[in-house]
Amino acid sequence: MNIGSARACRRSLRSRAGNLLLALLLLLLVAICIYPFIHMVLVSLMGAKSMKLSWDRLLHAQWTLKNYRRILSGSGSYLRYTLNTVLLALYSCALTCAVSSMAAYAFAKKKMRGGNRLFVLYLATMMVPEQVILIPTFLIIKNMGLLNTYTGLTLPTVTAFGTVLVTSFMKNVPNELLEAADIDGCGEFRKFVKIVLPMIRPVMISLFIFTFIGVWGSLIWPLVAATNNDMTTITLAVSKMKSGRSATDYGYVMAGNTVAFLPPFLLYLFLQRQFVEGIALSGIKA
Repeated sequence: MNIGSARACRRSLRSRAGNLLLALLLLLLVAICIYPFIHMVLVSLMGAKSMKLSWDRLLHAQWTLKNYRRILSGSGSYLRYTLNTVLLALYSCALTCAVSSMAAYAFAKKKMRGGNRLFVLYLATMMVPEQVILIPTFLIIKNMGLLNTYTGLTLPTVTAFGTVLVTSFMKNVPNELLEAADIDGCGEFRKFVKIVLPMIRPVMISLFIFTFIGVWGSLIWPLVAATNNDMTTITLAVSKMKSGRSATDYGYVMAGNTVAFLPPFLLYLFLQRQFVEGIALSGIKA
């Protein structure tokens, strides 16, 4: 009995030691991941124009919001860039969610001739890098007269990724519910809005977050399609900070990066539970 208790005690100690080491490792990884963001915020709040951090500098730093006041006041251009990006991201999210949900409903719940081949072709477009189709996309948008418009910046953001993601989730919607709705004389649009959309809400939130973050951080397409300064996005504005007279004003540059970083971060922070749930459930096969 004593020998068994000693062995159980040793196993318990080894288990606790292993859990402690795992916790320390995870804390180390978390520290490595968040350090760049902490560095960015600290530099933006320091009066000195330098990227270097040390305990001596932190203790004797002159903490100020001057850099943020420079960004949010003045000519007001940065606020305009932020508004452009918010509107562009919201338009893209609305269009992507609408197109992806309807296309996924057709692929997952409707029997159509050549549907599987069409879905494979749809899936194959995800393998083409954005840079490969950049020039053809630009020419199409230009010929349509949509350069320097929200529509022209929004249309290319709709990709097959959303349809593939929602289709995987859509397959788990019970066919019995749709059949019962057909028996009750429910039309396709009403059935889609009243039954399907509420059941795929988690994955739609995930798609919304994916699209918002992707559009918010997009640089290549806005750089090509937004030739007018009034249509500049916040990502372009931050990239322009790295050139010219403000290139060495690191506090000012880091303040701009912080302002650009906060909206998608806060969005994910508030919707992270639904985001994780949508991603997890979309991987379940019917």
